Amino acid sequence: MGARYVVGALYGDMEGSIYEFDKRTEYIKFNSSMYIFLQKYRQIVTHLTNYHLAKFLEKHNDKNKLEDVLLKVENISKRESLHAFYNILWKYETKECFYCGKVLSDKRIATHVDHFIPWSYIQSDNMWNLVLSCQSCNTKKSNKLAKSVYLEKMFVRNDNLKLTAVHNDFNYYSERKLEALYEFAGMNGYVENWSP
Repeated sequence: MGARYVVGALYGDMEGSIYEFDKRTEYIKFNSSMYIFLQKYRQIVTHLTNYHLAKFLEKHNDKNKLEDVLLKVENISKRESLHAFYNILWKYETKECFYCGKVLSDKRIATHVDHFIPWSYIQSDNMWNLVLSCQSCNTKKSNKLAKSVYLEKMFVRNDNLKLTAVHNDFNYYSERKLEALYEFAGMNGYVENWSP
């Protein structure tokens, strides 16, 4: 129904300036300038969308049930378990913290999987954005961006990991994409230049 009415109507109203699509193959692709705009202003677009969604839900739901509805919407973007990624990274990576170089334990409690660019910005788990880290670095880094020297280290790490063909995520990976996301996260207020 969304493909028939919403996707086609928005496409027509915007004269194809935002995306292209094909209903039969269920294909949709943002135009590059729109994709860059959405990445650059992700925080603002997300807050604006959530604000209008909350106003809509308030208007069309019983006030007693409104909190449950908002919680359901909030739970859509909850993080998944990174256990499968941990297993792959542990198998193919050096057994040391990506940030401080500390030798890691094979115990999941002491070794963490960290989103190099914070999950709260990307809100997806991609192998090319995940690294093994010690508990201390993962906790201290939190929602910050690591210094750009670590971005260079990610390029090298991803080139090596890509050669093992361990995950389909690398089908959609490029250094340019990772670098752009790193820059856009900085533009969206994520604290930069963290290091252990």
